Amino acid sequence: MNCKQFNSISLEEVLLSIGHLPTKQNEKEAWYLNPFASESQASFKLDKRLNAWYLHSEGIDGNNTDFIRKYFSCSIKEVLVWASTRNFPSFHKQTNTQSFF
Repeated sequence: MNCKQFNSISLEEVLLSIGHLPTKQNEKEAWYLNPFASESQASFKLDKRLNAWYLHSEGIDGNNTDFIRKYFSCSIKEVLVWASTRNFPSFHKQTNTQSFF
């Protein structure tokens, strides 16, 4: 898996895979409690259309790769290793098929 493939996976799936559920949501966005710190009011916004997040309490944003890097304090390489061990429903591994004419 590469960054482009990982970032194409629904961030909702990524958050669910590590145990985070939204406190409220609609068709455009979902709000979560800050996954990086303790809080009582949701400040982590997921824009479903852009598949991107914004953390209002810290003023930072990003994609799936950015989120997992911050969440686990790890490198991009480690993010991709972690992602490749998950079975995300929206990600279908492509197989190499060759056609001979």
